[in-house]
Formats: sequence, structure tokens, C-alpha cells
Amino acid sequence: MASLQQDIDDLDRMVDTGAQKDAIRSQIRLISREVAALEADYASLAEHHTKLKAAQIPPSVGAPPEVLDKTAEMILVIIADTPGKFEQSQIIRQLRLEPAKGDYYFDQLEKQKFIHPVHARMGGSWIYEALPAGREYLVKHGLI
Repeated sequence: MASLQQDIDDLDRMVDTGAQKDAIRSQIRLISREVAALEADYASLAEHHTKLKAAQIPPSVGAPPEVLDKTAEMILVIIADTPGKFEQSQIIRQLRLEPAKGDYYFDQLEKQKFIHPVHARMGGSWIYEALPAGREYLVKHGLI
């Protein structure tokens, strides 16, 4: 089977050499059929592509990262090693973090289901405990 470009080149030669109209029309019909077949193939491929994209499983929202930021790891280690001992504000001060940045790390660890608040001391901030996923992360990464 000749390529579409070869068929177009043949048509061009036919026109240049003064071929009969019937031969030229026949070549045009051949090219038209090839174009129609290519369009049908394209439509089918586009449909399959759309179905494949729709079937792809999106990454789960809140899925734990493969590796946490070092600061988040330090917070998680402190919480896992000293359950119920330190308030959130004490850990943030101990690591010399700006309060907003420390809150961010706690929020991220909580979203990842690595920690969760247990209770707040009177007039103080929350005390956290490590959850199984948090301890698993620490063990898998050799941090405890």
C-alpha cells in the first residue's frame, strides 16, 4: 500500500503529464478514501485516549509524601518520642520556628494523618500524639 504522500505525488505527476481526467479523478477518489480512513482512525484513537485519561486514577488528595521536609520530620520525631509531654507552641519554640511556619508544619502532618491533637492544656496550645501512619513513616525512614 502506497503512502498518502506517494498518492498525492502520483496525482501531481498525472496533472503535470496531462493524464486523462478519469485517471486523475480515480486518483482523487483513492486519496479521498485514504483521508477518510485516516480521519476515522484519528477519531477512534482520540476516543480511546479520552477513555484512558478518564480511567487514570488521580493521586489521592492528602496522600502522604514519600519524604517529608526535615523540619516536619523533626516535629514528628518529637511527638512520637515524647507523647503527651510538649504543647505545640513548645515544640515550635524548641525548633526556633516562626509561629506561622510551625503551625503550617503541624497542619501538614495532621492532614497526612501522621499526628492528631489529643487535648489542650488550660490556657495552652494543643498536645499531639503520633498516629500509626506517622510512626510507620518514621520507622521506614530510619528516624526512630
